Amino acid sequence: MRSTILAAILSLSATVGFAQDAKMMEEMTAGLTMLESSAAALLQQYGIEADVMSLSLSQLAEIQGVLTSSNNDADKKSGIEAALRK
Repeated sequence: MRSTILAAILSLSATVGFAQDAKMMEEMTAGLTMLESSAAALLQQYGIEADVMSLSLSQLAEIQGVLTSSNNDADKKSGIEAALRK
């Protein structure tokens, strides 16, 4: 999934200068890595096994949303599991 996102970024880069493109790529990669790290920590915390690297950006964002919700732990675990099924 990561390679698909990075490929999309590269295809958009044709309209942006090379220096800007490299910086944008670096920022997008860093953001994606942070989402993956956060999701991995949540999955471990709730005892859920999944390959974080295979998740879509939408799933990662949804898992991040569950983290910031005010729901109890059972609801958070259910929310994470629901995001993984999408």
